[in-house]
Amino acid sequence: MVSNKELGIAMQAYYGGRAEDRIRRTVVPVVLTDFTSQYPTVNALLGNWDALTAEDASFQDWTQEARKMLSAVELEDTFSPEFWKQLPFFGLVLPDNDVFPVRTVYNGRTHNIGLNYLTSKTPIWFAGPEIVAAKLLGRKAPLILKAIRLFPGPRQSGLTDSRLANMVDINPEHDFFTYVIEQKTLHKPTNKSLSHFLKILANSGSYGLFVEVN
Repeated sequence: MVSNKELGIAMQAYYGGRAEDRIRRTVVPVVLTDFTSQYPTVNALLGNWDALTAEDASFQDWTQEARKMLSAVELEDTFSPEFWKQLPFFGLVLPDNDVFPVRTVYNGRTHNIGLNYLTSKTPIWFAGPEIVAAKLLGRKAPLILKAIRLFPGPRQSGLTDSRLANMVDINPEHDFFTYVIEQKTLHKPTNKSLSHFLKILANSGSYGLFVEVN
């Protein structure tokens, strides 16, 4: 079972989707680019389907492993799917001029999220991918005081196949995030409506569906 303390750690580390704008109110040349199916891709790389379909899950100490990985990581490593398997962890960090997301009041009225150089006397929990990003953006490894990694248990018994829109078969043994995007691409040339439905399903099923903030 996941304890309330561990759920609290996950919530402190939750910052949600955000847009980063490095240059504002200045006309500059741009190149329009797009990341195909970003939310499902991140979920697939992190192996989140195993956690979502597990009978239970546990968190184990990952402090030494996280420190070792962080000290050696380079940008090129993040292009390897194998590297992402190390990232389902939370680290208690003592930020010292490190680049991290910060939720605070920026305009004097409303809370928002900004990516800032952060220093704090109080340790803060961050998710593994955020800590790696801080290392790559700041060129030094943030100080990890403690780290815990999520380990999914065995898959739930009794999971059965289902059929989306009576058109697409879903097998719970297969990674949902990868499969739905593959089906979206497969059906796009011949059934744009189904492809659009699968795109929305993949994105909504990858982000926002599992978090409630009151």
